[in-house]
Amino acid sequence: MDAGGFAALPHCNVHASHGTATAVAADGKTLVVGTAIGELLLIGQDTVHASCVVKAKKPIRQVEVLGDAMVVVALCDGLVTCHRSESLELLCTLNNVACKAEAFACSYDEAIPRVCLSVAMHGSLLFFRLANPVQLYR
Repeated sequence: MDAGGFAALPHCNVHASHGTATAVAADGKTLVVGTAIGELLLIGQDTVHASCVVKAKKPIRQVEVLGDAMVVVALCDGLVTCHRSESLELLCTLNNVACKAEAFACSYDEAIPRVCLSVAMHGSLLFFRLANPVQLYR
């Protein structure tokens, strides 16, 4: 392993240029790592399959893999973004800079997953249904 890098799997070393790991999530077949430089990495058996740089000034704080929906949800700089799990292509951003999120939680109970954002500034919770289009429930 390169100095400063990290091992994501026993056979996959991630180069130090990706930064340190700050958030990790997996669903059994998909492993996603969020880094200190605001990058999402899709880790395969022996290599980094895809990466996506979230326009960030801070590290990725939280990552969740919704395997059945084939979506990765990430929190960075107060913005919650949804990405395709196969390529990390950006699908949508759930909130904006006016209502920055502190944390999020995902619900798998229904056929269409839901994401709940905790917004400190407004002292409220925002609920989204990850349908096409994404739906905000108040």
